[in-house]
Amino acid sequence: MGAGPGRGRRWWMRVAVTGVILIAAAFWAGTRVTSPAVLASRTRAASRTVLTASVVWRRLSETLTVPGKVEPAGSFDVYFGPVTVAGAQPIVTATPRRAGSVVTNGAVLAEIAGRPVFALRGATPMYRDLTVGDQGRDVLQLQEGLAAAGFGSGDAPGVFGAGTESAVRGFYHAAGYAPPGSATAARSRAASGGRAAIVVPQAEVVFVPALPAVVESTSLGLGRPVTDPAVVLGTGRLGAVLPLTTAQSALVSAGDGVTLYVSGMGGQLAVFAARVTRVRPAPAAPGGAGGTGGGGGPALEALITSRARLNLALVGAVVTGRIIVSATSGPVLAVPAAALYSSPDGQAIVTVITRGGRVAVPVRTGTMIGGYVPVQALRGRLTAGEQVLVGE
Repeated sequence: MGAGPGRGRRWWMRVAVTGVILIAAAFWAGTRVTSPAVLASRTRAASRTVLTASVVWRRLSETLTVPGKVEPAGSFDVYFGPVTVAGAQPIVTATPRRAGSVVTNGAVLAEIAGRPVFALRGATPMYRDLTVGDQGRDVLQLQEGLAAAGFGSGDAPGVFGAGTESAVRGFYHAAGYAPPGSATAARSRAASGGRAAIVVPQAEVVFVPALPAVVESTSLGLGRPVTDPAVVLGTGRLGAVLPLTTAQSALVSAGDGVTLYVSGMGGQLAVFAARVTRVRPAPAAPGGAGGTGGGGGPALEALITSRARLNLALVGAVVTGRIIVSATSGPVLAVPAAALYSSPDGQAIVTVITRGGRVAVPVRTGTMIGGYVPVQALRGRLTAGEQVLVGE
């Protein structure tokens, strides 16, 4: 009995499905097979990376970056004398100057019991009251201070005469205060023809060795009694103080060039050329010993003087100093220290990378500065811009 049409169709369907499965299997197998060439490329050792650097022609320098602050060259403690107002107490009667304020010649340093205390330039302390007929170095300083404030006397230097008296009157009036006098100054009355003469009280003038100066600190407070020292003034030229560890101080010497970066100039960063003046031991910390250079703090500090004068308002400002601790006198041919290696006989060599390969060049070396070593080719040629091997 012959096969029916349904059985024939099922047979052909089985053949078609089997063919599709075989084709899919062959495709899958093809994606999993790796050719020998591909397999070899995958197992081949990777090529080495060659690291190079340029030969340079430049001035070499090495810097040490240290933070610090701006400080005046010296300080001056101000002590106030007894008040001159009868029955008054030494109470501060006007808002005192704040730390950081600048004091110029002739400025009112403070007001005590309603009377001024003026700052005038001078090295000799104000040790007595001054009036007509007095002579001496302190009188000369008074005359010079008045003249610098715009009140010349015309008297003989160091002699308190009528001209000095007139200058004192004008000076006090200009500052908004009554000129000083003394009910008991009989000698001054006689010297001035019977009328009450000017008596400059010892308590109303402070001679400061260098002006202008800046208030570093003050113990004065409005309405409070005076305590001494009433004011500490920073005097002299401003500079920077950079604390150093023992290791850092071994690299720094007087005369080293410095670049100062000072913040506080109206919110901007100012740059000044400067030099190391000297290196000194760091002051002892309050209640303890001086710095050790290790965990105990800086052992020394570098005093830096700027070529340009710094504004007194910068006292206490944060500063960063970049000290040039080593440098060549001019441009030199140099390579990175990593480019140097030694031959078996100890000769220093650099390897120049060229299009044709590598060339070993023996060199004479100098002292490493900032990671670069000055070199001079002993044989062959070595020029700036060429590439030398530093690693692979």
